[in-house]
Amino acid sequence: MDVTDKTPAYLRRTIESLERFQESFEAFMELHEEGSMSGPGLGYLPTCWPKEGADANEAAKRTDAVARRAGECSSVAELTGAHMVVQGVGVVDPFSNWDTMLRPKAFLYPSELRRIIARSLGVLSTMMAEAEEAEKSVALPVLGPASLHPTVWNAAAPFWTMHQLRAAVQAAADAVVSAAKGLGVRNDIADTSIWQQLFSVNEPAPGRPRLRWPGDPEDRDVKTMQDGLRQFAPGVQMTVRNPATHRQGVLTEQEAFELLATLSLLSRFMERCEVRSAESGEPKTDIGPQTNPARSPLPT
Repeated sequence: MDVTDKTPAYLRRTIESLERFQESFEAFMELHEEGSMSGPGLGYLPTCWPKEGADANEAAKRTDAVARRAGECSSVAELTGAHMVVQGVGVVDPFSNWDTMLRPKAFLYPSELRRIIARSLGVLSTMMAEAEEAEKSVALPVLGPASLHPTVWNAAAPFWTMHQLRAAVQAAADAVVSAAKGLGVRNDIADTSIWQQLFSVNEPAPGRPRLRWPGDPEDRDVKTMQDGLRQFAPGVQMTVRNPATHRQGVLTEQEAFELLATLSLLSRFMERCEVRSAESGEPKTDIGPQTNPARSPLPT
């Protein structure tokens, strides 16, 4: 049993089961005598027996209750390391074999079982506390391809679902470039040059709109972002789109997702920028999601 995957809820239920077993066992012992752990009968006689005058029916009822609770604790010994090694018998689960104390040659005393119960409750409580802490530490947001920018995911989805990962990256990259061209960029220049011109610090010209990071253009942070985008966008084109189009080989799902995430980040940046064109001179901020027409699947 792998104890590392036990949830706090599972461990809490296990603790509750063991506490019910403990309660039933103490009720059972109210009607039974406990033998001595020393003396001539050691190893040959039962270690507990019904008290003189105890109601036999009630004793049987309480014995059955302990047996039922023991069944609920079938995983406790393995979880807590509470197994016993008995000479001539081997490894024994003390909870499942609790009733051997009623038989000749008993190897388990009531006082021993009480200590095993107490220790196991302590181990389980520690495990539950650790599991609760671990659960908090891994409560991270779950991300998947569908959480990417719509321009990227709308283009990549048909190929991603067929596990054509390289084609998914290429389609997404083309969609991002198409979104850039849709801003009014000339169609007779290379795609890498499109990005260089879009984020240029020069004034817009016919066929050469500009994307400006919002804010005061003289602000140092704004200048830094503008300069970074001027380098980042062409870099994405050269390191993501071009290899996806011109190279062969299979991408892993992790590699493909990371490439799509890079394209998604570029799309988010574009969406936040203001569009400036020579025709209007007015900034525009509406760069919505783009969709690509259906394409034939490409080999991955």
